Amino acid sequence: MARSHLIWIGTALLLALSWGHGSVRTAAAQGEDVSKVSADDLASGKVTVVGRLGIPLRTMITVRGTWRSLPPLRHGNARKPADHSFYVSHVNGNALAKPVEFVRGLVRGTTADGTELTELKPADGEQWELRVYETGGFRGQPAEYWKERGDGIPQYPHWGQGAFVTELDGILKNSVAPSQKSKKREGEKAR
Repeated sequence: MARSHLIWIGTALLLALSWGHGSVRTAAAQGEDVSKVSADDLASGKVTVVGRLGIPLRTMITVRGTWRSLPPLRHGNARKPADHSFYVSHVNGNALAKPVEFVRGLVRGTTADGTELTELKPADGEQWELRVYETGGFRGQPAEYWKERGDGIPQYPHWGQGAFVTELDGILKNSVAPSQKSKKREGEKAR
C-alpha cells in the first residue's frame, strides 16, 4: 500500500476516533481525554474503527433499507430526481433502533450482473438488500483551507466540508419496488 494511501487512511480514522468526542480541539478544551492514533497503528490493525452501522469498517455485512426522497431545499427550491437517501433499517437481519441515512452518492457498488448502482434510479419507497462493507474518508476541504484562499466557504451537502464520511460499497442482492410490495401483499391476502 502506498505511503500516501496510509496517510489518508490514518487521517480519516483519526477524525473518526475524535468524532465521538467532538473535535480534538473541543475535547481538549473541555478537559476530556483525547485519543491519538498514528497512521501506522491504523494500517497495522492495532486500532479498529467502528462505522455508523455499529460494525468495524471494511467488514462484509448484509443491510436492508428503504430509499426516500429528500425534502425540498431551503427557499422551496426543487431537488433533482436523483436526490434520494438510503435509510438502513437492518444489519445482518437485526433491526436498528433508528435508521441510518446514506445520501445517494454514498451508496456504491454493483448488481449481480455488474451494473453500477449509480446507474440505477431507485423509486421513493423502494427497498434494497445489499451485501456491503462500510468504508470512510474525508470529503471536501476544511473551512480553514477556504479562509486562507480567501474564496469564502462553499456550501457543501451536509456530508461534506472536510468531514469524515462513511459510505456503503457492495453488491445489490434484492430490490423491491413500492408497487411490487403492494402486489405481494395482495397475493398473500388472496391465499
